[in-house]
Amino acid sequence: MAPVPASVAQARRFVRVRLDELAVPEPPLEDAVLLTSELVTNALLHAGTDLEVRLQTNPHRVRVEVHDGDHRLPLAATAAPDATSGRGLLLVRQLANDWGIDRAATGKSVWFEMTLGTSGT
Repeated sequence: MAPVPASVAQARRFVRVRLDELAVPEPPLEDAVLLTSELVTNALLHAGTDLEVRLQTNPHRVRVEVHDGDHRLPLAATAAPDATSGRGLLLVRQLANDWGIDRAATGKSVWFEMTLGTSGT
C-alpha cells in the first residue's frame, strides 16, 4: 500500500472482509479492525513508506502484521488528556492478547494477536 491516508480505510476493509469470510465473532472482529487502523495510521505518520498488511488466522487466534520500510521502532507514549493522537499503541496493549515489533532487513513489522474463543473458526 502507498503511504496515503486512504490506505487506512483500505486496510480496515481488508481485515473486516477477511474476518467476515472466516465468520470471526464480534468481538474480536471490531477490535481487530480498530487496531489495524491504529497500526496503519502509525506507519503512515511515522514511517511514511510503503506498507503491507498481513493477516493470519487459525481456529483460535487472529494475527495482523503491519510492515513498513522504517527501521525506527515505535514508542508507546502517554498522551496528554487533551491530545488528539498518541494512543494507538496504548489501545493495542489494552485490546490485544499479545503484540510486538519484529525488525527486518527492510524495516519492521508491528503486530498484534487476538484470541477468537471457542466460537471462532
